[in-house]
Amino acid sequence: MVHVLPDTNETYMEWADKNGYKETFPLPTFMCMIGYVFILLIDRVIAASFKINENASDHDVKPEHKKVVPEPVEMTEDNVVENEVE
Repeated sequence: MVHVLPDTNETYMEWADKNGYKETFPLPTFMCMIGYVFILLIDRVIAASFKINENASDHDVKPEHKKVVPEPVEMTEDNVVENEVE
């Protein structure tokens, strides 16, 4: 999409010059940004309404794709291994 912006700006400026506009608002760039924000908002609304997110429930995830979260280990003298340098 970004590679099209220079061409659209050039075409818009030619049209503005042809119709006698001296200073023009960068309408093609503005419309591209508005379109992007609109699609982003729609995507967020759809994702929220269907509860599509990274925190999917475990029953929807295959066992081989589940995240493994290690449990914290309390450090005691029994489970500390000292590294000896020779």
